[in-house]
Amino acid sequence: MEINRRFSDNARAEMRAQIKNASGNEVFFSGLINESGVVVSVSVGARGSLNSVPVNFSQKRNCSVLIHNHPSGNLQPSDADLMVASDCSENAQGFYIINNEVSEVYVVMEPVLPRVVKKLDSEKVAFYLSKNGPLAKKSADYEERPVQLELVKKGSEEELALLIHQNEVARQLALAQNKLKPAEERQSESEINAQFNKRGAQIKGQTNTTNFDEAQAAAEAEFNIIKRNENQITIFKLKAEQDRVISSYREMKQHHRSLVDTAGQLQRAFALMFSVSQIRGYIGQIAKVRGEFELQQRSLE
Repeated sequence: MEINRRFSDNARAEMRAQIKNASGNEVFFSGLINESGVVVSVSVGARGSLNSVPVNFSQKRNCSVLIHNHPSGNLQPSDADLMVASDCSENAQGFYIINNEVSEVYVVMEPVLPRVVKKLDSEKVAFYLSKNGPLAKKSADYEERPVQLELVKKGSEEELALLIHQNEVARQLALAQNKLKPAEERQSESEINAQFNKRGAQIKGQTNTTNFDEAQAAAEAEFNIIKRNENQITIFKLKAEQDRVISSYREMKQHHRSLVDTAGQLQRAFALMFSVSQIRGYIGQIAKVRGEFELQQRSLE
């Protein structure tokens, strides 16, 4: 595989120097890649023997690619290499094997490229969210929020300042690392500064030239969220009304049962009253018959 497509010149020079300092033994490196997949910086994590090197798991957690050299020049991965490479796949990391001259590379596991973040123009986003923007035209109830617009503008300015600061820190680090290299491997400071000046210009350019379609998509996504929330509120209200109707129906049903029970009790009470009156009639008739019988007996005497 083409070595220049995988490593920057600075990264290759750094690895050659570190392998030489380790007497040609195996060296474990952790590398960071850019959006094109090129390893732009490396750090030494461990040094080993002619046949093996330990993995520095502390560095492994925070890198894009794990790299080590095979002093023999045979870049075929060992069983141990394949096991580590399998672990790398779970963390979206690549796994490379190089020779001591860093002129050849065998890619065991491809890294996952970092996501390229496209900057949004804060002014365009603010207009889209304003009362005169396209989002307001989609809803008669849309309300402009001045605080939200200010946050959009302020957040964009702070992010730009942070990116510029990060670029400057990386420049100072590259200059310091360059001074530690042997004289024959050093880059001129003007070349390093030119690289980071270019990067700084790209940062500012990305911030000022925004893809408005993405701003529109972001605002529409917020609008859809608002509408979805409104729909959820409506559904919640309907559900509450449904629960209220069901509860009322249950109360009515319980009241109906109570009325039925009361009617049954009244019916039984009336039946009982009717039975008592009948008994009283029977007793009266018996008393009358008995009285007549006693009168007849007295007259016979």
